[in-house]
Amino acid sequence: MFPCLSDYVFNGDGMSGVVWLLGILLFVWLGIIAGLWLVMAVILNITLPIAGWWETLLTGAFKIVTSVVLAVAWLWLWKRIEYAYFWRTIKKAAKENT
Repeated sequence: MFPCLSDYVFNGDGMSGVVWLLGILLFVWLGIIAGLWLVMAVILNITLPIAGWWETLLTGAFKIVTSVVLAVAWLWLWKRIEYAYFWRTIKKAAKENT
């Protein structure tokens, strides 16, 4: 009846659409695990060599900023991969319709 994107993802050149989706899924899960390990093993063990209450304040702020930068970088990379997958699928669908 109406064409939808799932027709172009799962048909055409075999299982390439599924392989792309599985690759993205694998990247996401491995990225979550690696990011969690990095935060727990590295970032939370950082202490700045400053005396006084400044050490607590600056160390806490540094840990938060570092963790947020890591999370935003991971989300940006995930967005770029999804964007590439989306436009690859759209171009493939447009090519097949012409």
